[in-house]
Amino acid sequence: MLVRLRFPELKCAMTSLMAIGPWSGIAACGAIAVTYTVLSVVTPGYDATGETISQLMSEDARYSALARAGLAAYCVLLVPFAVLATSLFRARQPLALLRTIALWTHILAGLAAAGFQNDSPEEIISGITANNIHDGSGQVLFAAAFLAVTATAVTAHRPESRSIARTSMVVAVVMALTGLGVVFDIPPAFTGVEERIGLAAFLIWVAIISRYAVRLGRSRPQVSR
Repeated sequence: MLVRLRFPELKCAMTSLMAIGPWSGIAACGAIAVTYTVLSVVTPGYDATGETISQLMSEDARYSALARAGLAAYCVLLVPFAVLATSLFRARQPLALLRTIALWTHILAGLAAAGFQNDSPEEIISGITANNIHDGSGQVLFAAAFLAVTATAVTAHRPESRSIARTSMVVAVVMALTGLGVVFDIPPAFTGVEERIGLAAFLIWVAIISRYAVRLGRSRPQVSR
């Protein structure tokens, strides 16, 4: 009886999240873009070309707390978008489930990266420091984003969403190339550029999916199949 009573409330909450999903997704993109653009400029001694975003969250970075708060805000704002995206381009295949898992993994990894300070030697559990968790979470965050985009490129198969599939494929290729830059150790002088290109590609993808949902009026539970 208790479960039955909770179902209408859950459905109402999901519907509300879907309704704000597109706007929340756009807000998430704006929040993280503005935060790291401003902090990259005002942080003393920081070189956005050669240094990663994580270095803005280092113990010795002047605005570390703001950088971590910006990442956390981005993740929270992305929650309604993730709920919306789960119902978009649904297909009865494992890749649809993979996209959903990847988006939520992206959010959780971002929160973990924001919660543990970069370069911190503080030992959280035996042999694992806050820096280890931050670095690992950052890698998972980008990998999950790539998987979400790639899965969308495959599952957005209906005629009206083919442009989304093509866009997702282009974004996936850009993210893959930036990932290869890490694997093959691109010159340190361009590490920051490589990371920002990959992040920008994913944020553009989120904004495009959000716009698509608004344009088609698909911020409803039974959005599309």
